[in-house]
Amino acid sequence: MRAANLRTMREKVVSTWKEAETFLGTWSPPLSKKNPCVFKILQGSGGEGTVEVDSMKQAKEIFDGLVGTTSATADVNTEVLVQEFLVGTEYAIDSVSRNGVNKIVAVWIEDFRPANGIFDQYFGFKLMDPADPKIQKIIEYGKGILTATGLHNGAANTEIKWLDNEDAPCLMEINARWAGINWGDGLTIEDHCLGKNIIQAAFESYLDKDAFDAMPDVRPMKCHAAIINTINFQAGILKGMPGLELAKKLPTYLSSDIDSAAGLAGMLNKVLPLTTPNSIPVNIAFASHDEAAVYRDYDYMIELQAANKFFDIAPAMLKGSLLARKAFASQRLPLLAFAALFLVCATAFFVYASRPKATPPGVYLSLD
Repeated sequence: MRAANLRTMREKVVSTWKEAETFLGTWSPPLSKKNPCVFKILQGSGGEGTVEVDSMKQAKEIFDGLVGTTSATADVNTEVLVQEFLVGTEYAIDSVSRNGVNKIVAVWIEDFRPANGIFDQYFGFKLMDPADPKIQKIIEYGKGILTATGLHNGAANTEIKWLDNEDAPCLMEINARWAGINWGDGLTIEDHCLGKNIIQAAFESYLDKDAFDAMPDVRPMKCHAAIINTINFQAGILKGMPGLELAKKLPTYLSSDIDSAAGLAGMLNKVLPLTTPNSIPVNIAFASHDEAAVYRDYDYMIELQAANKFFDIAPAMLKGSLLARKAFASQRLPLLAFAALFLVCATAFFVYASRPKATPPGVYLSLD
């Protein structure tokens, strides 16, 4: 990419803390809250093992906490990617290619915000208009990435940040696959607003030359759309989802996808944990020719979640609750180990305290 004169971020893969420390030591200005970096494991999903770092002390702690762990993909993390922290709005491009010819299916804004201790939690995605001048620049940059990296066939998910201070795009990551958003509601929006989804387009790029050739270089947008990735801010027993019922009554509601094969019934009266990028309970799609209406309903859903009114959560009681039992079960082995250690130490102490004392020199016992 650098050889093709495309903006890239500072980054280095390291396997030891010394390598990381040396690399960060070259930064000017130095690592700080105003100039942070990002540590990432090399194999993960949904933001797993991605941490913002703003000091050398924290960097050492995070590095030690990542190396040697096992990711959700069952890979042992022996290396860490240290990256420049890029400030700006993140976009994702859904594209397909055939013999180096690239077709753009969709461009999305990725709405990342801090939540539940995660600095880059997914709040949602907004479908972007490819006729917008900024989006056109992002698309051209994205096509340049595909060419420079040799990704000439099949689907690609390219994540790009628009750097406001440079008025330019910069690559975050590229994946030779369709995106994580390309399930139920993501595909529903692409079908509804673009006339074709990325998975269908990917198969055509491999198997149907005529269909691929007939695709426009960039699919025009027929309507505006957005997806909410719901966030639960309080762990407890799920009693209902009043927010979902409200969403279904909104004029822009298109579809929803519950993270349970049994639907809502399969989640009720069970523990709903704090949401992470890998445990989004519900996704909701909104679409309309009225852009303002889509964003109004999108913001309304986020406000409901922030007020803890989207999910009806029963607080877990300390005694007898499922959460308490799970918490106790998870701590049982450490508690038993501590108790055993305590008993061993106590026994040793009493044995020591009760053993016969040696007779001090110069003291004699009188015998009758």
